[in-house]
Formats: sequence, structure tokens, C-alpha cells
Amino acid sequence: MNPTAEPAQANVTTDRFSIVSVIIPLYNMEKYVRECLESVRNQIYPWVEVIVIDDGSTDASGSIADSYAALDSRFRVLHTENKGVAAASNLGLSMATGTFCYFLGSDDILPATALQTLVSLIEMNDTDIAIGVCERFADVVPPQTEEARIEVINGSGAIRDQILFDKKDLYPLEQRHLPVNLGYQMVSCLYRREILVKHGIKFLPLTYGEDTYLCFAYLLHCVTAITTTHITYWYRRNLESVTFQYHPDYLLQTHRYYSFYLSLFTREAPDLVERVRSGLDAQFFLRCVSAIERELFMSPPGRSVQEKRATLREIRRDPKFRELLTRQNISRVPLPAQRRILQLLYLRQYRLVAFLPSLLQFRNWTLSSVSSSRKVLGKI
Repeated sequence: MNPTAEPAQANVTTDRFSIVSVIIPLYNMEKYVRECLESVRNQIYPWVEVIVIDDGSTDASGSIADSYAALDSRFRVLHTENKGVAAASNLGLSMATGTFCYFLGSDDILPATALQTLVSLIEMNDTDIAIGVCERFADVVPPQTEEARIEVINGSGAIRDQILFDKKDLYPLEQRHLPVNLGYQMVSCLYRREILVKHGIKFLPLTYGEDTYLCFAYLLHCVTAITTTHITYWYRRNLESVTFQYHPDYLLQTHRYYSFYLSLFTREAPDLVERVRSGLDAQFFLRCVSAIERELFMSPPGRSVQEKRATLREIRRDPKFRELLTRQNISRVPLPAQRRILQLLYLRQYRLVAFLPSLLQFRNWTLSSVSSSRKVLGKI
């Protein structure tokens, strides 16, 4: 349980080594995929199999991936029809043969030492999972200057308290302003394929949250874990990714998210259900806020004010959202812009909310992203 200055290093030789299956779902990322694949190819730890699932890309992404497969025998590319990131990831997982699995977004990159660090930690300490830090970047990746610390966590209870519940996804609304301790994401972890296969752990068929589900399901079956403050994943804030796109069925996806996650804990850890429920309620509430923002600021240009008002009514009348839309919960939402929108919805001012984008455009503000729109909303 005591942190040490540096992670233990394994003496890996060509006579005895473990293969890491790096699984990369790919869809229309020609702008970034080369940098992504290059970061895997340049790993200090060379014993990898790289499985790229081209999920029906319509740009040059697939051919770029093919060029790496022709250049490096460790790369395999499978071209499929578009079925979504979860299906592509699950297909890649079914093709994996390595001892360990690592998942990588096609617009993100790995530090050169990422896999070496994680394999060393998990093997030398014989744990079920190795967890690193995920950090965001824009154009240039900054160097890591602080010395990495590690900690071994033993026992399923300790893992749940110190790791699983350290994710903001399970924070109650009144605690969402608090910082996390570990700063991990599903993609900054190294998983044992044997555990994934044994328990049938897969990605969910969701627009969002499909990855965290896999991580939570896996952690519920762990009895030993090791964490490090070493950055093992660089996440690109890419406004062209699916995360920032408009989804007309976002409310439906939010209900499915809630149902899947609650079912997971009911099935695997019934003693945690009540503790989990408050976090899931908060996540549902904030995802509905996100659905509202997407309707207002990400919907197609030709979408009418009447159509936007219809979506706002649907969300406002949703029984679960209506239950959570209280003055107390509105006051707990961290961003002032979001609170103002919710206050208007609370008063059923659908027309005024629906007209917000037009009002802001009339006042010559540029709505290029959700983040910029939030800043603008704070001014009115």
C-alpha cells in the first residue's frame, strides 16, 4: 500500500515475454490516425499485436491503416461495414491473442513508455489490472516532469472504494465539483485478456459510456490492482469525434446507459446498488443537460425552432428527468450557463430556450463548440 518512487521494471526477454493486444476502432480519422499508429509502432515495449478495425470509414483512414500493416507485420487491419465503436471494439477483442489487452482511440496517442510501464507493473506485482493516468492534449504533448508513484491495492473492497468510486461517473451531484484522485480512464489501463474472456466482459452498444462500462465490469472482478501516476494515455480533445456530435436519440441512449449500469451492479455487486444509484442519477441528470446543449448548439443547420422546442419538451416531460429537475439539483450544476438553461426549463420556457442559439448568433457570438457556447451563455 506504500507508494514508491518508481515502478518496478520487468526483465523482459525474447525468450519469455507477454504479447499486448492493442485494439483500435477506426472511423473517418484520416487527420489523426497516422499519428496514433505511429505512437504504437514506436513503443519501447515491442511485443504487441495491433488490431485495427476499420468501421466502414469513407475517408482515407482505412488505406492509411493498410499501409502500416504492409510496413509492420505486428499490425492487422480488418475492414467492416459501419456498426459503431462498441461493435468494432468487441470485434477487435474477439480477434485478440495476447496475454493483455489495451484499447486505443484512433485520434489519440500513447507515450513511448506506456506499454512498458504497464506490463512491468502488472507482471512484477502479479495484479489483475494496471492503471495509469489519462491526460488531455491539444496539438502538442507536454513532457511528464514529475516522478511516477505507484501503489498496490489488494482486496475487492479496497479496489471498489479507491478505484471504482474514484470515477466522476459515480459521484453524487453534490460532489461533482470535487477532484478525482487517480485520473484514470478505461483506455489508460492494461487488462488481462483471460479475465475479460472468462466473465464475458464487452463494450455496450451505446453512443457514449460503452467504454467505462467495460472498465467497471472488469474492476468488479479484480482482487489486486496497481496504480501509477505515470501518464499512459494522451486523449485528444477532438471536436470532430462522436463525443461532440449531435445525436437525435441522446435521451434514449441516456436511459439505456442508466439501465445497463444499474443492471451491472445489481447483478455483480448488489451491496453497492444504493451507493451507485446516487451517482447514476447525477450522471443521468447531467447527460440530459448535454442532450439539451446538443439540441441547441449541435443540431443540423436546417433544424427548426419548433423541432428544438419539441425535443426540449420531451426531455422536460421525461419522468426520470422531471424527478431530478429540482431547484436544489439545478443549484448543484457546476456551470452557470447550464444552470440558466435548466432554470428556464424548470419554468417551462421552451420557446426562449429554443431561441437561444439564434439570439447568440444575432449578437455576433461564434458557437464553434459546446465549451465556447457555455462561455457565451454565461454573459447573457
